[in-house]
Amino acid sequence: MYRKESDMKTIYLVRHGRTRSNEEGRFQGWEDHPLSPVGQEQALSLKKRARDLMVTALYTSDLMRTKETARPLAEEKQLVPQALAAFREISFGEWEGCRIRDLRKTDSKRLQTLWLTPTQVTLSGAEDLQEAQARGMKGLNEVKDAMEDGTAVMVVSHGGMIRLLLCCILQAPIDCMWHLTLDNTSVTKLTYDDLMGYRLIYLNQMGSLT
Repeated sequence: MYRKESDMKTIYLVRHGRTRSNEEGRFQGWEDHPLSPVGQEQALSLKKRARDLMVTALYTSDLMRTKETARPLAEEKQLVPQALAAFREISFGEWEGCRIRDLRKTDSKRLQTLWLTPTQVTLSGAEDLQEAQARGMKGLNEVKDAMEDGTAVMVVSHGGMIRLLLCCILQAPIDCMWHLTLDNTSVTKLTYDDLMGYRLIYLNQMGSLT
């Protein structure tokens, strides 16, 4: 069914740029790391890719890597990003800071469980995935409810959190989350209207956004 753009709200979900931990293959979770030099270049590239998007607001998580990713575009569009803890990454508890290649040797069974059936893995201090999904969706709905029809906003968040949001929107089990590819500074486009709810328009877009 055709819907006019003036009836819809558009939300662009962006995964933050690369950090040293990304480059070293470490779980970051709630650890607060800045962008690496490569990540800073990715943030500048995002600014160019998103230059023609008519976004009226920018949101980030409360972690440094999302704020630094949003900064060049915010300056370009003269917007002040709003940091919301709802969009923070999942906590990986005892595995935060650990390298995946090391865990392949020392804890391969739990690591495989995390990738294939993440709701079944037990990690000390980790966040419950259903609770993480609920906080993320609460934040997304609050952003959506604050929008006017026909407007667009951008949310810079994290790979795990964006995957959880997409599982909810697509009515897919959380255990499917790691089957979705999300590269650093990739953009995922959603629309919303009162008739059809949320719709996924594109996923993991690394090129032009218009």
